[in-house]
Amino acid sequence: MLQSIYENGGFYVGKYECGINVARTSIDEEISEIPIIKREVYPYTYVTCSQAQEAASKMQLEGKNISLMFGIQWDLVCKFIEENSQLKVEDINSNSMEWGNYTQTEFETNRGKYTTDNGLSWQSGSYKKGIGVSAIFTTGVTQRNSVLNIYDFAGNVFEWTLENSIDTEHPVVYRGGITGTDVDDYASGRNPVSSETGNIYTGFRVVIY
Repeated sequence: MLQSIYENGGFYVGKYECGINVARTSIDEEISEIPIIKREVYPYTYVTCSQAQEAASKMQLEGKNISLMFGIQWDLVCKFIEENSQLKVEDINSNSMEWGNYTQTEFETNRGKYTTDNGLSWQSGSYKKGIGVSAIFTTGVTQRNSVLNIYDFAGNVFEWTLENSIDTEHPVVYRGGITGTDVDDYASGRNPVSSETGNIYTGFRVVIY
């Protein structure tokens, strides 16, 4: 990854959270579908960190490497957003609700699908998300939740990374916040968790280098 930065000046980050055509409902399901980076597909959720790595390894692009994001890559994207957008440092580092999907945010969509019951069912069409409602959306449904053409970097689902934690009971790290009640789940947020964690709120984004 560092060699790619030195030689090519950077790396590509997925425009959308990795998606899947048929929503997963359990971490016990086989990792057989190749992730897709496409608007308005179901987030590739119900994956542990190792399952996300397995899924990402199925993606291929000749002459390039594709993987989950390294922790330093997530930090570099945060810095890139800070330096090249209208967002302020606090919008990234302490409160991302103005451009992310969290329980305490309010916005409208007129495309894609959404779930308000932890993925038990998905609804189509226009939807006005109110404050106090947890909702997960298919990828890239609203420009409001994007910055510099990167969608859902703040909220929607947590995104697994290859970063390791020093906490032996919580050795893996996901980033980016979630559609939860904690406003500390901001875009640059770092959350060490158990390696067995995998549910409707855990997804991933890839980098190409």
